[in-house]
Amino acid sequence: MDGSPDSTSNPTIRYYFKSPDFKEDRESFDKWLLSIIDNTAICISDKVNVAYQNLDEGYRARSFEDSFISRNIEIIKKKLR
Repeated sequence: MDGSPDSTSNPTIRYYFKSPDFKEDRESFDKWLLSIIDNTAICISDKVNVAYQNLDEGYRARSFEDSFISRNIEIIKKKLR
């Protein structure tokens, strides 16, 4: 999947987007995960949307804060001086 994640440990995403079991059917899980990544997965609620960090200059952040710091580290360093 070229730099894309190969799993998710997020139980909320797995619940609302009806994830197949990773251990029982890897092929179906991989197809499901690709549908999450390309935003074509069907959700059981029309009030849920998935947003996530992409690979950025070889680094994949794990949270909004991680992504924000990674992307703005030089500005942050200047402000702290």
